[in-house]
This record gives sequence, structure tokens and C-alpha cells, in this order.
Amino acid sequence: MHPIDRAASWLFRFGPSSLKVFREGWGDEGLIASLDTSAELEATPELDIDWGDQSTEAGLAIRDGSFLSPAPHLPELSRLAHIRMVLPTEADGRLVVMMAAWNDHGYATRTGLAALLVERGLTAVMLENPFYGSRRPRPDQPIRTVADFAVMGRAAVLEGRALLKHFAPDHTAFQYIRFIHGSEVPSSCTGEGEGVVRNPPDLVLGVNLGIGAAA
Repeated sequence: MHPIDRAASWLFRFGPSSLKVFREGWGDEGLIASLDTSAELEATPELDIDWGDQSTEAGLAIRDGSFLSPAPHLPELSRLAHIRMVLPTEADGRLVVMMAAWNDHGYATRTGLAALLVERGLTAVMLENPFYGSRRPRPDQPIRTVADFAVMGRAAVLEGRALLKHFAPDHTAFQYIRFIHGSEVPSSCTGEGEGVVRNPPDLVLGVNLGIGAAA
């Protein structure tokens, strides 16, 4: 085991309770068993996005939106999904859906990458994960059980796919970006999204953005 892994294991075991992962165990095991974990999902749902006015933040043109999540089993306070669109000065027709990492609250950690994308003419859309940021269902640790994590991950995949479908008619190419903060857990969620995002079939994946983004 790597020394960093040993140190993390010690902190999770003997550190403060705020560092403990899945502090309430498995949670609803029946719910976990009922979740569809195959790559063959139901038809991608339609979204009705409520858009706010365009504004400027940190020199970037942004527009915030929200929609009712099509995912089941979410806590009431997580059901309203929030997105932020970052707009280029001259759009070239390409759009990127940027998925969040685990424990990523809001948009701040992705805004720098979004700025690089819009410099190159792409439109960036950032989805706020269920259970985090303005979708946080409780003031303390939002993910307490394995069941919470499973519901969150499955909902994020479904919402990401629905966003790609929503923007498909008006854009020519898409990239489902894996955004990771040094953790394997977010990779598993976004990787699952990459595996099932072939529906709808008219989306083009693996666009070369020219900045070293994951294809």
C-alpha cells in the first residue's frame, strides 16, 4: 500500500467524524439492489430548462438554469438540478457538458477549465451534482451511506445524458468530460456516463479540444 493510502486510511479510521466516508454504512440495501447498473438505460428523458438572464462573472458570460431532475429516489432538496452555461464571444457550434467530481460544491473548481474552452469557441455547461452545492439535502456530510452514493451517481449520469440530448439539435459536437480531483470515485461515475451516453446516437464524442482533455 502506498504511504499516502496508509495515511488516508489512518485518518478515515481514527480522525474526526467529518472525514469518515459512508458513516452510516450501506443504507437501504433494497434500494441499492433495485438500481439499474447496466449500460442499457431507459430512453433519455427530455428536459424543460428554466433559464435566467445572461450575466458576467469573473469576466465570463454566464447563464444559469435549472430543471426538475428525471432521476428517481433523490431527496426533495436535490430534485431541482442546477446548471451554469459559460458562453464564448464567438461560438463555433461545439458544446461541452462538464461533470463534477465527488464533493464538488458549485462551479468554482471547473470554471478555470470552462474559461479555456470558451477561449477556443466552445460553450461549456456545468452540472451541479445531486447532494452537493445548492442541491445539498442536509447541512453536514451529504453522502452518508453507500445507497446515497449510488443514487447520486446514477442521477448524475441520467442528468448528464439528458443535457446532451437537450443541446444536440443546436450544436454539432459534444464532449462528456471526466473531471477528477485525484479520486477514483468520480471517475467511476463519469466513466459510467461515457459508457451509456451513446443514446441519443447523433452525439459526437471524443472531440479533440486541443487542450489535453480526456477523450
